[in-house]
Amino acid sequence: MRVALITDSPYVATGFGTTAKNLIPLLMDSGMEVTQLGIYHYDECRTNFHDTNILPVSRQDSMGMNNLRDLLETRPDIVLIIHEIIYAGVWTRALRSMGYSNPIIGFVPVYGPILTKRELITLRLLDLPIAFSEYGLRVMSNNNIDCSRIYLGVDHTLFSPISYDERDKIKHTLGWDSFFTFIYIARNRWNKQQPKLVRAARMLIDMGITDFRIYMHCVPTVMSPHWIPGMGMMSQEWDLVALRKELDVTDHVLFPDDLEDQHSGVRDVDLVDRLRSADCVVHVAHGEGFGLPLVESLACGVPVACTADGRVMQEIVGDAGILIDTDHMIKDASGNTYKDVQPEEWAQTMARIYHDLQDKSRMCNHRRIAYERSLVFDWKITSANIVDHIRNSGGVPPKEWHHG
Repeated sequence: MRVALITDSPYVATGFGTTAKNLIPLLMDSGMEVTQLGIYHYDECRTNFHDTNILPVSRQDSMGMNNLRDLLETRPDIVLIIHEIIYAGVWTRALRSMGYSNPIIGFVPVYGPILTKRELITLRLLDLPIAFSEYGLRVMSNNNIDCSRIYLGVDHTLFSPISYDERDKIKHTLGWDSFFTFIYIARNRWNKQQPKLVRAARMLIDMGITDFRIYMHCVPTVMSPHWIPGMGMMSQEWDLVALRKELDVTDHVLFPDDLEDQHSGVRDVDLVDRLRSADCVVHVAHGEGFGLPLVESLACGVPVACTADGRVMQEIVGDAGILIDTDHMIKDASGNTYKDVQPEEWAQTMARIYHDLQDKSRMCNHRRIAYERSLVFDWKITSANIVDHIRNSGGVPPKEWHHG
């Protein structure tokens, strides 16, 4: 079966790119013939991944609209879109206008209870919408969308726990061996809320806690504007370097020096080593559609602190999460409201974690629970479910699929 995949390139370090990198080999191994429209894939020299032809896009046409006809020339039996609902709508309408009549599956995240009119139209255009989470499934179902749910996965051969001795060696190599280390893995985007951690660092120092480091795995500067459907050309990043300097926390807040832009990455082993070196992952985003860094952290046996949002993040981390509640709320452009943990609340929580996890038995317990929770997520399970949906895509999925 020929599959046309539309998502971020497996060569870029985004959540969708990570999904492509892990799913493409498994889809190929199941007998699928995959051609991908590689979003953010600007390097025309790399146009093959695991025997998959990748159609690169241009910076001027970042959604690859000019590549869709080339994608259709592969005569796909099905189109699988893995991206934001709003993006999926743009591609779906374009494909239908070009005469493509075979099934289109949309594998998409849902962030809050309100789906915009454009999102609802998109979900009804798709032959089969699939949500990343049970929460997303409920939101779609509440809007009379016939849909399914498949969790994203984690590569347990790559993301796995290590001994304290091994962790100490990595921390020493990184220069973090004498510090309690908090880590946050997320691209620098307005919704990821990195400034909260920079401000929390200042507050921790003012509390008298100084032997800590906060490592944020992102490019900490503002990048060139790019086009966002419904919003036009805009930049979404924070100037974290300037804020770090303003608050005088340069020694305590660290950024990588091996990321070229918001879509670049480091070698898998380097990212995993940095994650394994963490005493705690602090995920300050006020909402997620899934949150791959959450499950990757859990798989490494690293405790995860995040907002008690009652939605996707809480569903993913389950009992393994250190959940932070708040009365503060924030509303997005769609009208969705989110719990918005303030910097002082993060600082108080991080101070408590700093003191509690000095106790090695508590740390061991947190690490064990985290790893056990991660076993729910596996790319092989994700792939098997997607393959089942593709092969049965001629109509509405069986009712049992509605529950995974």
